[in-house]
Amino acid sequence: MLGCEACGWLAPANIIFDLSKVTRALQEPASLVAKSERFKAVLRTGIDRWHLVQRWNADWSIAECAWRQDSRMEVQMPETAAVEWREWDDLWRSVAAEF
Repeated sequence: MLGCEACGWLAPANIIFDLSKVTRALQEPASLVAKSERFKAVLRTGIDRWHLVQRWNADWSIAECAWRQDSRMEVQMPETAAVEWREWDDLWRSVAAEF
């Protein structure tokens, strides 16, 4: 997307993300996720469960998916936004259920 700042993360498949915490981050109006223009992730959420998580402005969705390699997250912010990517790193750690 032109006119934005973006960052992506990869997490090994042994990290399991807490789907309820991810859902709360999507729903919370003041969260980092809510401030993004676009958010997309494929996350391992259980022993054999993976979810595609997306947010575009105020719309969001979570659906099971077939991906089984690693967890991937991508964030797009407005070009003029003052972004502290370390806060996003902290968010990923806070929604990880198991390392």
